[in-house]
Amino acid sequence: MEEDNFDELSPGPPTKRQKQLQATRAEHYLSDPKSVTLNNCDKEPIHLIGQIQGHGFLIITDSELSVQHVSMNVIEYMGWQPREMIGKPLDKFLSPFPLTYDQVKSYTQIQFKECDAEVQPKTKKQFPVHCCVHINREGLLLIECEMMMDDGFEYGLHISRIFDSFSENGDLYSVLDTVADQIKTTTGYNRVLIYEFDEEYNGRVIVEKADTDTRFLNLHFPTTDIPIQARELFRKNRFRIIQDALKATSDITPKTRAIDISMCTLRAVSQMHVTYMKNMGVRASLTISILVGVEKRLWGLITCHHTGEPKNLSYSRRRYCALLGCLLSSQVEAILQRREVLKRLKMETEVSAAKESLVMLDMKCAPWDTLYKLFPGWAKIMNCVMLCTEDRSYAYGLTGKSVNQIVSWVRTHVKDADSFVCECIKDIGLTSEDGLCCGFMYIRLKDATYAGLYFFRNEYIKSIIWGGEPKTPDAQGNLNPRVSFSSYKEVMRGRSLRWDSIFVEYAIQIQSIMTRYLFRWKAERHRVDAEREREEVERLMRENEITRQAAVMHNNFLATVSHELRTPIHSILGNTERLIDAQKMNGEAKHACSMIRSSSEHLLAIISDILDLSKLESSRLDIHPIPFDFYKKMEGISQSLFAVAKNKGLYINLLIPIGVPLLMADATRVGQIILNYISNAVKFTTEGGITIKVEQIGRTKSSIDLNFSVMDTGMGINEDDKTKLFQRFSQLENGRARKYDGTGLGLSINKQLAGLMGGEVKVESEHGKGSTFSVKLSMAFVNGQSNMHPLSTISQIEKQSKVILFDSRPFVRDFIDWYNQQWNVDTIVVSSPEEAESKFSSDTMAFIMSIAEADASTYKRLHEKLEKDFPEATSIVVESADMPLVDDLGTHVPILMQPMSPTAYHAMLTKSSNHITPDEPGEHDRRAVIRTDGSVTFEQESTESEDVGKLQLLMAEDNKINQMIAQTFLKSLGHAVKIVDNGDLAVRAAAEEKFDVILMDVMMPVMDGITATVNIRAAEAAKGDGDYTPIVALTAAGESSLREECIGSGMDDCLFKPFRKMDLQKMLVKVVKDYRAQKG
Repeated sequence: MEEDNFDELSPGPPTKRQKQLQATRAEHYLSDPKSVTLNNCDKEPIHLIGQIQGHGFLIITDSELSVQHVSMNVIEYMGWQPREMIGKPLDKFLSPFPLTYDQVKSYTQIQFKECDAEVQPKTKKQFPVHCCVHINREGLLLIECEMMMDDGFEYGLHISRIFDSFSENGDLYSVLDTVADQIKTTTGYNRVLIYEFDEEYNGRVIVEKADTDTRFLNLHFPTTDIPIQARELFRKNRFRIIQDALKATSDITPKTRAIDISMCTLRAVSQMHVTYMKNMGVRASLTISILVGVEKRLWGLITCHHTGEPKNLSYSRRRYCALLGCLLSSQVEAILQRREVLKRLKMETEVSAAKESLVMLDMKCAPWDTLYKLFPGWAKIMNCVMLCTEDRSYAYGLTGKSVNQIVSWVRTHVKDADSFVCECIKDIGLTSEDGLCCGFMYIRLKDATYAGLYFFRNEYIKSIIWGGEPKTPDAQGNLNPRVSFSSYKEVMRGRSLRWDSIFVEYAIQIQSIMTRYLFRWKAERHRVDAEREREEVERLMRENEITRQAAVMHNNFLATVSHELRTPIHSILGNTERLIDAQKMNGEAKHACSMIRSSSEHLLAIISDILDLSKLESSRLDIHPIPFDFYKKMEGISQSLFAVAKNKGLYINLLIPIGVPLLMADATRVGQIILNYISNAVKFTTEGGITIKVEQIGRTKSSIDLNFSVMDTGMGINEDDKTKLFQRFSQLENGRARKYDGTGLGLSINKQLAGLMGGEVKVESEHGKGSTFSVKLSMAFVNGQSNMHPLSTISQIEKQSKVILFDSRPFVRDFIDWYNQQWNVDTIVVSSPEEAESKFSSDTMAFIMSIAEADASTYKRLHEKLEKDFPEATSIVVESADMPLVDDLGTHVPILMQPMSPTAYHAMLTKSSNHITPDEPGEHDRRAVIRTDGSVTFEQESTESEDVGKLQLLMAEDNKINQMIAQTFLKSLGHAVKIVDNGDLAVRAAAEEKFDVILMDVMMPVMDGITATVNIRAAEAAKGDGDYTPIVALTAAGESSLREECIGSGMDDCLFKPFRKMDLQKMLVKVVKDYRAQKG
């Protein structure tokens, strides 16, 4: 017991701390006994009550038999004042006293020693008293004195009859009934009750003998009726008599210390218990403890009630009742032991049979299929049994939703404990909504981390009839003894039946059997698993080979399809370009050629999308991060689709953050995602425009997280349609009435590309209010360096710099203000030229206006004034649809063209010449081409060619139409070309003649282009002069892996079909310049 609670009742002399605690509690109780309620009665120091009942008196001496304390009522019995007795020898008041201190101390097997003595009153004659003597924990000798009572009762014969009754009937309730009847007959009390306590010490009346109409049989009484310290006293002092609960008590004096009177028969009744007895209508009582087991557990109580008048018993009748209590305790213990022996015998029989049958079990079966049959007793005492190994679970019986919670909780909280028992999972913070598995017992299996046995019991709905409502507070919220003991029914839910100790031992024995079984079963399972794993590996190897062969066939098929589809498209586009270049057609014919080219590019885009989708589905599309300039890439993207947007009267606005360094990512795929978004926006937007917005959402020392958004002012999307957007081939309009063309692949490809790059796509839209499509991507800095970009700062700005803007277009205002805020420059928006002029001052950095809102002369006047008064400032014109000629505005006028470029604006604002050219396509880049349906494809971007002179070329191409197109292109560029039909002829021609460049088709009969290249390079190496001829692959496959194969074979570069004349010229210029640079 904790020291702050009841350790003062434990054996041995009290410690200093205990003495202080005793004194404090006793002083508090004696000063205010009414302060004790049911809320705190478990802390009431009833053994230190400091009072005795009035039907006797108490003398307390030290070991020298010198009086130290007396009860105040000695004056009534002896005529002595208490103060006259203190410090005097005991013989002066009780003479002769037959016992010495040492004699009393030697009686260790009984609670107290009885004797008779003569009282020496102060004035009266001597008279005899009966004494009960014992020594308390403090070593004080306590002498309780009562007047002699001899009614001639001899209990020997009665005890003999009780012995005979016990031997005839071993049934527990028959024994209890016999004892109750004997006690009632012998004592004359109105009512005799026998209580049995449960595990929480709630009592239930199991036997009742009564003369009154009020009945308590089968009623339950809560544990608060007999709090813990009272139960401890019943364990120490088996016999308790209260003669008259209403009679005045007598204080023990002097009150210099708290005195332990636990063993005193005369110990006064606490105020709480007096109230309790009064509410029950009881005036006198007798209580006898029923103790069982070595630890003397309080199994129950024999309680006698007397109503209406005081009741006392002679000492012979008291001895008889006390002896009956001891005999009943022994008999109850014997009966309980017999029950336990029968349980154990049954358990041991079942366990023994299980051990013998264990060797016969089929190890190939799952544990529960056979093992459960070994323990038929399980089903009678539980609802579900489950065996959990490290990776599997086997259950027998109906499991509830709470099972997984329980297993998880045990693995987290129980850990290394061998067992754990719980009758209510609510007590550990879990719930059982279905009433299943409300209680459980866990037994850990040996030599296993998580393996264990779980025994589950379902909810046991229990109805309890209480003797009065036990938890009704008074007006102050305190719980006090019940006024009424009428039956009160309570239904208890959420708990299972308790797990008795016998079954716990039973489960532990099963543990050893299960551990042995699991060891054997796991060995067999591992053997079987190994065999299955070997078979599975062989099966997977066969399937992998089939998959590999299918992938090869798939790759070959894609290459063939790409080649076969792109080749005729190349023919169509090439011949269309020849016709347009011929310049001999009228306007209608040229228009028809333009339509043919547009439709062909549309078809090519669809083919590209389908091939990309095929690669994504077969996980063959790889991401190739390369260093790229964020600003060049974004400006190139915004400019690539501006012409199409402008034709529809739409603007494109680019809002990007400053301070982004060189990044490492697959720039081509990033551009593809954004351009797909833009083309989608252009397709579904009829007025307003498109805003490309990039925001930094995270940054570390080595990487940056960017959110790319494309916002339009188009038709918007219904909430129900959003889930369809990123599904392949999905379109919001279906059937013959479709307004917009397209395959519906672009957004699906975007989602998958974003996933490959670790990103996430998102759409926000409201019907009729436009849409925002976004993708979040994380990109690394080049070499881990977050070096700054020129757009990060403007060296000339002052803290108070401002830009005056005269332009009513919202997207222009958004653009100017977006970048000004990042550069800490104020934006002053004005509505007239006069207001603008009034704002000119020394902190003006620039004046920006749209000519569409004023004539050229107004601009010239304001420009000249600003230049004259504030020469450090600059004036900028923003392009508009009806803008006048530049000559009308004057010379050296900075014009911010559409789509507006942040780098151009930066250069104009700072009067810098370091204008960053929008992203020029590199050798691996392709230009974005808008389709007729508004979606995007990529082609090799063209630039004006440089003059490398007339070249002598060899072309290996098996397709006659492609030969004709290439020959036309090359002749118009001033080059000479020799054409052969296959790779073998190309090898021979290269050996016979020197060419500046060889154009080599990859897929040809007789000998393919890669084999031909290998042979040509081998022949060149054999010469030993170090010379070589540049070789460019011509292929319609469109595979990045094919490019690597071409380069690996010795080719210098690849040109993908269909290509334009300028694409061909650019490639020739590149490889010739590289060759000449190498040759020096």
